[in-house]
Amino acid sequence: MTIKAVLWDVDGTLVDTEPLHLAKFAGVAKNNGITLDDDELEAMRGVADKAVWKYLKAYKGLKISLDDFYDECYDYYMAHPEEIVPRDGAKDAFDHFASQDIPQAAVSSGIRIAVDHSLSQSGVDDQMLFSLSADDVGETKPHPLPYMSGKAVMCYGLDWDNDATDPADFVAVEDSPAGVMAAKLAGMTTIFWPQHAGKTSKYADYTVETPEELMELVKSLTAGDAKPAQKVEEKRDPPRKPYRPKW
Repeated sequence: MTIKAVLWDVDGTLVDTEPLHLAKFAGVAKNNGITLDDDELEAMRGVADKAVWKYLKAYKGLKISLDDFYDECYDYYMAHPEEIVPRDGAKDAFDHFASQDIPQAAVSSGIRIAVDHSLSQSGVDDQMLFSLSADDVGETKPHPLPYMSGKAVMCYGLDWDNDATDPADFVAVEDSPAGVMAAKLAGMTTIFWPQHAGKTSKYADYTVETPEELMELVKSLTAGDAKPAQKVEEKRDPPRKPYRPKW
């Protein structure tokens, strides 16, 4: 395959924040008189704040508004900056793609303020062409719209024909089942790099478990040596007008 661009998830992929996000959900829930068990928290891995708020509202009796939930999540998140660190191996993989002149961007389901803060800790923020957050796109992962919009913005910024550009030539790097599902439903080639070994996804074209495996795969993909990825054909609505950053 020919790699035209790479789209990175942020939390859990570029930076190791998944434990912090799960602690955030548990903490905000506790502050509102709600206890979440381990299974519930695990199901929230890689899930957007809005989707968690909907679950807590529908099934756990949460009373606060979405805006108040966002505020409490943000306060908890920002109170623990020391827990946001680059994920081991992510920058090396990013730098290898960059050495091949492959454009890269970030696609996240997090809110803009949190995404910007996480990217500032990633070590690659200044090399990202742009980033998309939940504030920029009308849907969150596992819906394919975030990645469809990411492709559209990349094509717009680089003056590529979006309709003529094969989404399978875009590589998405994800750590969560929801994220890898979103990318594959958008037609992209997916790398699933879960936080914990042994996890699989039917939407993953490639699964790696260690930084070494990730780098080996990245080198193989850029050299054209990796086996072709299998595509998942899905009917989907056309993307909404994408968020366009300042270029």
